[in-house]
Amino acid sequence: MAATTKYPLYKYILAVIDWVVVSASLLVAFNLRAQGPTGNLLAIHPSFVAEGLFFLGYGALSVLIFQYFNLYKVNVFLTLVDHSLQVLK
Repeated sequence: MAATTKYPLYKYILAVIDWVVVSASLLVAFNLRAQGPTGNLLAIHPSFVAEGLFFLGYGALSVLIFQYFNLYKVNVFLTLVDHSLQVLK
C-alpha cells in the first residue's frame, strides 16, 4: 500500500482560497462580458453552465500547478510578508 503524505492544515486552506479566487474572478469576468448593451444575457446564454464548469475545473488545475511548483510553503509566505513590511516602512 502506498504511503500518503500528511499536509498541514494551512496548505488546504490556501488551496481552497486560491481555488475560490481564481474561479470567482473567471465567473465575474464571464458575467461582465455577458452584460452587453441589450442587458443581461446570462438568462439566454446557452453556454453559461458549460463555461462555469470549465472555469471551476480551470481553478482546480491552477491549484494543482501551484502545488507542483511548491508555492504552498511557509518560507514563501514569510518572505512575502517580510518584503511587504519592508516596502510599507
